[in-house]
Amino acid sequence: MGSVVFKGNRNGIVVYVLGKEPNEIKKDIFEKLCQGKDFFYGSRMYLKSDYELSEEFLHSLKDELLKEFNINLIFEDKKTNTPKKGQDLNEAITKIYKRTIRSGQRIFYDGNIVIIGDVNSGAEVVATGNIIVLGVVRGIVHAGADGNYKAFIAAYELQPEQIRIADVISRSPDDKMNKPKIPEVAKIKGKFISIEPYLPNKLI
Repeated sequence: MGSVVFKGNRNGIVVYVLGKEPNEIKKDIFEKLCQGKDFFYGSRMYLKSDYELSEEFLHSLKDELLKEFNINLIFEDKKTNTPKKGQDLNEAITKIYKRTIRSGQRIFYDGNIVIIGDVNSGAEVVATGNIIVLGVVRGIVHAGADGNYKAFIAAYELQPEQIRIADVISRSPDDKMNKPKIPEVAKIKGKFISIEPYLPNKLI
């Protein structure tokens, strides 16, 4: 067995890193991609590893994958237990990011995500669970990425380029300037995503 294992899902390619040596990891990834270049071209890749990989290596790998295969790389720095479909997402593992997610940055996590900061335009946040942003969302946010329709997205202000829960997609309404400055929650109602004011005495 090599240093990486490829698996596919509805969101793209999931690459599980089994080795520690960066050059070996890169070599094995490129060998597998070259075997099916037409199939993998333009896809999204989620890299999962139990080991610490340097920022320099990840940025270099991201740039080369984009150049050679038009692949967008999203790195998850730890393997976690993914919440099962229908599982109470309140029990899922949560990762906290104490920073603003800037344009060009992409975050993926198997569980809930809490961001203490904003999600800027051009940034992308993907979670299999819920997404809570203690700031303004202007980028792309995707909760329930493994198909969980019970997931929700909450923020101080929702002005997303695109908002997605499971496979349901919506965009920010045009009348942004008229929105009240209060926290908002996005969740699926029927076949559509509904964005409502957050009420403390109302269950999400």
